[in-house]
Amino acid sequence: MRPAEGRLLDQKRKMLISRLTIVVFSVTAVYMLLDFVLRIHVQFFIYVIFLASSAITYWLNQRDSRWAKIFGLTVFNLIIFLVASSEPFETGIHLYFVAAGAVALAVFGYEEWGKSISFTVLSLGLYVLVFLYDFNLIGYRTFTEEQARIFFLINMFIASFVCVYSILLFSKVHHEVENTLREQRESVRIANQELRKTNEELDRFVYSVSHDLRAPLSSILGLTDLFDLTTNETERKQIVEHIRGRAVRLDEFIHDVLDHARNSRANVEQVSVSLRGLVEEMVQTLPAEKAKLFNWDIRVAPAMSVCTDPDRLRVILSNLIFNAVKYADLKKAERWIRVEASEPEGSWRLSVHDNGIGIHDEHQPRIFDMFYRAHTGYEGSGLGLYIVKEAVGKLNGTIALASTEGEGTKIDILFPRA
Repeated sequence: MRPAEGRLLDQKRKMLISRLTIVVFSVTAVYMLLDFVLRIHVQFFIYVIFLASSAITYWLNQRDSRWAKIFGLTVFNLIIFLVASSEPFETGIHLYFVAAGAVALAVFGYEEWGKSISFTVLSLGLYVLVFLYDFNLIGYRTFTEEQARIFFLINMFIASFVCVYSILLFSKVHHEVENTLREQRESVRIANQELRKTNEELDRFVYSVSHDLRAPLSSILGLTDLFDLTTNETERKQIVEHIRGRAVRLDEFIHDVLDHARNSRANVEQVSVSLRGLVEEMVQTLPAEKAKLFNWDIRVAPAMSVCTDPDRLRVILSNLIFNAVKYADLKKAERWIRVEASEPEGSWRLSVHDNGIGIHDEHQPRIFDMFYRAHTGYEGSGLGLYIVKEAVGKLNGTIALASTEGEGTKIDILFPRA
């Protein structure tokens, strides 16, 4: 048995012992009342022993259930033996030995089967001893035939109740433990899947990062060597431009890596955001010479605000708008990018649509994978849409892509209303 399972069973058995102790305490109080009403003389110390042993067992159980089980069952068997030796067999007091055996089987687990069998044998042995020998240790008590019949019915009912209650509660304990363990196993399975996914992504991440960091750096180092070898000012200016381009590419890649890291680790915040203002902010961050190549169609109501994580939404919009600009079809006379938002019931929708070069059908199933590049002729980290999907997931949203090669791409994102 796993340690976690053992701890859960111990906790449930501890609860079982506490409840049974309360039952014994309550039954003793009932007997005191019955003996008083029926005017049956009972030595007062019997009640005191029952009540005190119940209280001690309960107290021990809060600290160490092992000693509570041993003490409680030992004292209970001995007290029943004392009482049974002082009453006629017809009262049915001996039936509590059967109840004590059932309790022993319930409170000790399989790993303590020796103790469970020992206490069961003790109970049955005392039962046989009372049945075979007529003796008393605390003074014999007499009962009328009617009183004996009443006490037999009461003892049979209570002993049966304790047996059934112990078995049912023990079954319930195992049922609850199984359900808890099933939930834990499911949680572990999901965690393992996430861990496996994380490890796979980490492997790809390390490989791709090392490649994508080294490639621009190697190119920059080579260009600096060329710069040193030439004295032609025109060539030197071209080399500097190439170096700047490689540096920009490197900066974009590092920016994507940082976005990925922040999205993975940062807590999700929920604040009110002006959606149109954020869209316009993202458009304004584009270089002016690129932004003016497009007709911008922003279909977002000025008054529309949403409760979301502004940093993650900013990353989502930035990547989608940047991709729409990057993969524009410059051969088309009219190039447009449409950003649209709506508020379906219980949610809100964000769409970015363009008439760029589109994505071939074979690439679309993997377009959101880490480091996947659908267009080999374009430079990029391959992280953009992956980061978008992960950020959407952090915000409990769903993302869908529709694209036709040569016609354009539309990305729809649906967020639940916070």
